[in-house]
Amino acid sequence: MLDQLKSYHIVSWALVVLLAACLVLAPSLWAGAGLVILVLRLFSLKEPRYFRSTLVLVGVCLAYFSWIRAGQASLLAVGDFEGTLAMDLATLQVDGDQVKFQGDLVLEEGQTERIQAFYRLGSEEEKATFEGLDQALTWQVRGELSRPQPNRNRYLFNYRAYLERQGIFYLADLEDMRPVSVQGGWQARLAETQVGVRQALARLANDQVRAYVLALFF
Repeated sequence: MLDQLKSYHIVSWALVVLLAACLVLAPSLWAGAGLVILVLRLFSLKEPRYFRSTLVLVGVCLAYFSWIRAGQASLLAVGDFEGTLAMDLATLQVDGDQVKFQGDLVLEEGQTERIQAFYRLGSEEEKATFEGLDQALTWQVRGELSRPQPNRNRYLFNYRAYLERQGIFYLADLEDMRPVSVQGGWQARLAETQVGVRQALARLANDQVRAYVLALFF
C-alpha cells in the first residue's frame, strides 16, 4: 500500500511538471484547468506535508518555465539595422553567390541575440575569401531584419519553428560586411578547428571519397 502511494505521488508530481510546462510554454485553457484540477485533487487527499511539497513544486516549475519563456523573447524589430555581428564560423556556408551563417548581434548593454544572416557576394574574389575563411571574426554589418515565414500548409517544413527552436527569431539580409576583429574564447577556437578539418577534407583528391567523408562528419 505504501509503495502504491509513493508511486501515485511520483506520477502526480510528473503531471504537475508537465502541465506547468504546457501552461507557460504553450498557453492554453486546458493546461491551466488541468493543473488546477490536479492540485485540488491532491488537496482532497488530506496529506498536508505532501500537498505543501506539491505547491512548492508548482511554484518552482512556473518560475523556471517563465524564465525559459522570457529567454525566448526577441529584443529586435523588423526593419533596417546597423551593428556588430559575431559570426558563428561553424555555420558558414557558401552557396553560389550567397553566403549564409548564424551569428550573435550585439545589442545595447552587452546583450546579444542570435540571427540567421544572408549576404549576396559581389565578386569571385569575395567568394574565394569566404570559402577560405578560417578565423572566427566579428563584423560591422548593415542590412534589413525580417521574420521567417511560417509554413502555409500544415504538411510543409516550418522554417520559423525550426529557427525558433535554436533561439533565432529574425533573418538578416546583409547589404554590407566589414571585418572588425578576431573573436576570442574557446567556442571560437572550436569553430575554427571544425572549419579547418572541413577544409582539409575538401581538398581530398578523390571526389567520391571527399563527398562521402564530408557528408559523414558534417
